[in-house]
Amino acid sequence: MTPIKEPVHTDIDIVPTWAAGFSTRIRFSAILCLMQDAAYAHAAELGVGYDKLAAMHRTFVLARMQLAVSGELPCWGEKMTLTTWPSALERLFFFREFELSCEGREPFLRASSSWLLIDTDTRHPARPDAHLADFDLRRTRPMGPDSPERLRWDDAATAFDKRRARASDMDPNGHVNNTRYVDWVTDAIAQRHGLDAKIASLSINFLAEVRMDEDVKISLGEGAEGITVQGETDKRSFTSRVRLAV
Repeated sequence: MTPIKEPVHTDIDIVPTWAAGFSTRIRFSAILCLMQDAAYAHAAELGVGYDKLAAMHRTFVLARMQLAVSGELPCWGEKMTLTTWPSALERLFFFREFELSCEGREPFLRASSSWLLIDTDTRHPARPDAHLADFDLRRTRPMGPDSPERLRWDDAATAFDKRRARASDMDPNGHVNNTRYVDWVTDAIAQRHGLDAKIASLSINFLAEVRMDEDVKISLGEGAEGITVQGETDKRSFTSRVRLAV
């Protein structure tokens, strides 16, 4: 009997110790890890998992992510429910939404993401074929029609830090994992605004791969729209915008 392909995937997890930051609350990079795991698990359920795509010389890579925090992040040991679903396929972009909540309270975080299908031989975007386009979509955008937002590069941002990509930063695709960029962003926020700074929203665009032993120059800028943290090697690698809670 053919299994039913559910348009919504749900994971229930206890926040592990490794995911907690200094305040015992879950780190943003750990949230991204859990969301990425759920996305890949759901893709496998839908028939387009990592192994199947690898045999086709294809893989999904995260292009943009936007997170909005509407409550306190859970602490280590709290039970957390993560729900995710594909919401749209537009040209080369697959859109996926996330909602995270804890028992007894409203969702504390919503996120919207866009993904590209990459040819692993050429490292260039590939067009989805009929099989990949045959998703049962739940056409909702909890964060609005323009999510995740496309960010402009901030030419006024100034040099702030430098990171070198090491072996522990690499993922199976041979480049720095997207969660590490988020660590670099939140590190910059903590350095500038202190460990107690609370993030209300975080948007990030992944622009180019960072490979082993490349140096990433981190720059930072502040303006009316929020705090820009961006990184580049000999090319622009990522840019992000953070808004702090008032």
